Amino acid sequence: MNREQLKLLVEEIGEEMLDEVSILNNKNPFKVLYMFGPAGAGKTFIVNNILKLPSNFTVSNSDEAVEKVFPAFDISLKYANKEDNPELERKQQAARKLLQAATANQLIDKMFTAAPLIIDTTGENFEKNAPKIKAFTKLGYDVGIVMVSVPEDLSSAANASRPRQVDDELVRQIHRNFMKNSGKYASALKSDPNVTFINEEPFMNLYDLRDFSLRPEVSPEMESALGFSKEKAKRMLVSMKDNLDGFLTGEPNNETGKTLLNAMKALVKATGGHKGQNLGDLAQAHTFKEYPEVFENPDIIQGMIKMTTDSSIKKNVVDTMSREAPDATIRGLASDDG
Repeated sequence: MNREQLKLLVEEIGEEMLDEVSILNNKNPFKVLYMFGPAGAGKTFIVNNILKLPSNFTVSNSDEAVEKVFPAFDISLKYANKEDNPELERKQQAARKLLQAATANQLIDKMFTAAPLIIDTTGENFEKNAPKIKAFTKLGYDVGIVMVSVPEDLSSAANASRPRQVDDELVRQIHRNFMKNSGKYASALKSDPNVTFINEEPFMNLYDLRDFSLRPEVSPEMESALGFSKEKAKRMLVSMKDNLDGFLTGEPNNETGKTLLNAMKALVKATGGHKGQNLGDLAQAHTFKEYPEVFENPDIIQGMIKMTTDSSIKKNVVDTMSREAPDATIRGLASDDG
């Protein structure tokens, strides 16, 4: 595998995420939706096609890059066991780490522009995800959480039918961990005014959502054992749609997000569009001597004060501009494990 070629392809993939939308036209600034669920849960389908999430949200999921890059370099999408095939396992993990880093950098660039984001992950690791969610809120983001699941055997079967496969026991363990930990999120985060639960109980995706008949692989006994019914599923989806619509306000509810957004918009106008499209500009606004209006605009001044006096903002934005920041800063938010 030629590492330089792989890097070039990663950069090409990255450009797809970096089409910058003006902060003045950003319809859902400072919004991030966490999608939690095990393999085969169907969370992407439900969020996009049933709940109708707007298409301007950027998805952060390095697995999508894996599915594009691995075949281009003739790397198997079926993850190898270190004992059985150490050479293939080494290649896969090296390429995967590179793609994870590229995805993290792309996500950081999007966060700097207050872009609406989707974090697509299993949700199995509460201890890692909960602090990241809190960190997003400190950065000014409103955080939405949606949870979708399926029975363990269906998750296993979905993994087996995919070109990109991981060890079956790992898939099953991830499923068990997610179901065990799913209730912890509401317990820990529901009181945070900047966190919205689209649903607190995982939606069990047992049905053909066109007519709510059971999927062929789901038996009535399985449905009953899980405490679900088509009536409950219908009620949950209506509630989830209402909650998502309420979450998708045009402006952030987060007070920090409001302050930063107003400052960024004002900076764009004060500089004739030359500055203000990202938080990095706001962090450096005190140096823009060629634009005297910057120092007279109260929204920009409030934004600059927030950037320099709020320790969370400084740690996550100003320090990260060097791209040498450790995982404790915004770079830690961008990692997609858990």
